[in-house]
Amino acid sequence: MGMIIITMEAQVAPELEPRLIRAFNHAMNNHPPGVVQSLLTRDAQEPTIWRVLTIWESQETLEAHYKSGAIMPSAHVFHLVELEPVGASSEIIATDATMSVLPLHEQNDSMNDTMR
Repeated sequence: MGMIIITMEAQVAPELEPRLIRAFNHAMNNHPPGVVQSLLTRDAQEPTIWRVLTIWESQETLEAHYKSGAIMPSAHVFHLVELEPVGASSEIIATDATMSVLPLHEQNDSMNDTMR
């Protein structure tokens, strides 16, 4: 089985948007092992619908995170602004992505530089 993408979605009132963005930056500052990338998106047609998409290396790394009892980073973003998201998971079958993924410690260093 390949990489897994977890999608968490919630309706976010406009006044909560700045808090949600800060929550995303906070929650994603220290990705758990196995997370390749996370994205915060807003629906193009319905701007009150926000999503956090998190790509995991494999089903095994995702399951290890679940078994550890740790909260899912994509859900945690919404929990920080007192919202309960709806989630879905999908196996990534193919991608045309050409970007390279920085090692986890370099991603965190880059995020920390951005937040300063």
